[in-house]
Amino acid sequence: MKLFYFENGRKKKITAGCQIAFPISIIPFNKEKIFFTCTEGEEIRTAVEESVTANEGKMITVKSTGKNKKDELIAEFFFTWSFKTKK
Repeated sequence: MKLFYFENGRKKKITAGCQIAFPISIIPFNKEKIFFTCTEGEEIRTAVEESVTANEGKMITVKSTGKNKKDELIAEFFFTWSFKTKK
């Protein structure tokens, strides 16, 4: 995945990669819709900003949870994101 940021009015690239860990738990379901959310957006933003500021790679692991319409927890996944500025 490619992301962009602006420095001194110039568009620069940052590369993002993602590694998905095996789910820590999955509950069987019957063709119902599952809604996935991750509430760690601010932590991801901080990791990107630190990568840009330090001009070096940065990794962060975040959790995504899946819930059904009844707000019951169905699944949890951990995603490890890595960010690195492109030169």
